[in-house]
Amino acid sequence: MEKYKFFNSAPDDPRTYEASDFAEYFGSVLSTGLLHTDHVPGMEVSVAAGTLNTVVSAGKAIMLGRLYENTSDLTLTHSIPEATLNRIDRIVLRLDLRNSARNIHLAIKEGAAGATPVPPELTRDNFIYELSLAQILVRANTSQLQQADLVDERLYEDLCGIVYSLISIPTEQFQRQWDEFIGGIEDEGFATTGYVNEQVAVTETNAKNASLSRTGGTVNGVVTVNNPNLLGSTAGSIVDGITTNFSTGNQSKLVTRAMRVSNGNTWTSEAIELARYVDATQQATLRFEGDEIRFKNADNTWTSLRELKQSGVNAKQGIVDAINAMGGSASTGDIWSTLHTKIRGLYTGKKYVEGSLGTLSGNGYKSIYIGFVPSVVIVSSRYYDTANPLSLIYAIKSNKGTEEYDSNGYLRLGNFGTSMTVSNHVSNPHYDVTWQAWE
Repeated sequence: MEKYKFFNSAPDDPRTYEASDFAEYFGSVLSTGLLHTDHVPGMEVSVAAGTLNTVVSAGKAIMLGRLYENTSDLTLTHSIPEATLNRIDRIVLRLDLRNSARNIHLAIKEGAAGATPVPPELTRDNFIYELSLAQILVRANTSQLQQADLVDERLYEDLCGIVYSLISIPTEQFQRQWDEFIGGIEDEGFATTGYVNEQVAVTETNAKNASLSRTGGTVNGVVTVNNPNLLGSTAGSIVDGITTNFSTGNQSKLVTRAMRVSNGNTWTSEAIELARYVDATQQATLRFEGDEIRFKNADNTWTSLRELKQSGVNAKQGIVDAINAMGGSASTGDIWSTLHTKIRGLYTGKKYVEGSLGTLSGNGYKSIYIGFVPSVVIVSSRYYDTANPLSLIYAIKSNKGTEEYDSNGYLRLGNFGTSMTVSNHVSNPHYDVTWQAWE
């Protein structure tokens, strides 16, 4: 039999419809569940602190084609728990199609108390259909519920879920078809994701366990050795370090001696300079030649050597690279004090130089050369004595004739030359003059 809906009535052709006709129509295109705004459903359940009440917020739902709306917070009261056993209640939205009801209401579905309680089953038959919004543990012998005991069940499709169009294909079907497809090609020569991940793990393990040949061959570049044979050991022959025979007046000479052990191997220790000097022209080299070289009391030797390389050579190379990148000229052969000076001399946009003229007395002059024409010069003087500080007067003279005087300090944006003369004009040797100049 053909059916069609919905049309207006005509004088000679009345059209009447039942509520079930509309419910059947909406139920055929929309699923049962909660209506949402931006994928966030309403009717969230919370606990009213300090009570046995739960509160359901506003929201809408469609149940088998029928509309439900809660316009404001609605409070539900749970029954008093037993003295010794816990139970789990569910907060449900219940559709009742019986002629005596014909409604949709929020309700508490009380669970059975027990040592290991479980939530009550939902009723879904020809007359009653329930959606579970949340479940909550009602603890024994208590007069209040806890928010931490509440479990939100609105997004579980088998318990509640969000309304979606029945015209679309559920994502579960796509996933099932994809799983079937992947399972069908695994044994047909295709590399699946699981296979690729497994091979990556095997390759990484093999690389970690790989080792170099013990004899022969050449390795170029930097090689990191794990657990080298530089630790203290009681095996084999132990030879104490060489006596260097440094003379008091000439410590740059180091006597080279050969040491022979019982297996016939010869160790040679050689140094070109005293090891305590860290200087481009005063560096030390210690070399051992032989098989299975061991050091007495050499625990943690490898750790110490590695730390020395990282904190010394690597750091020095980094500073040298930075100086050269800024237009300077440096090498790892420079000592640290030389690198410090070169860093201070780097040009970073505005040149700067400073210095001290030492103690001046009388009307003496000392000339300084700063290498550029400054725009700002500051001259400072310090005087200390048992008597009151002497009022100092000094001057700056440029090669362009500019001359200025002050008693406590000098700061001028002026037209200075590269050669400057500082005078204190005071016959007293108890003070120094320092200066700073900016381009």
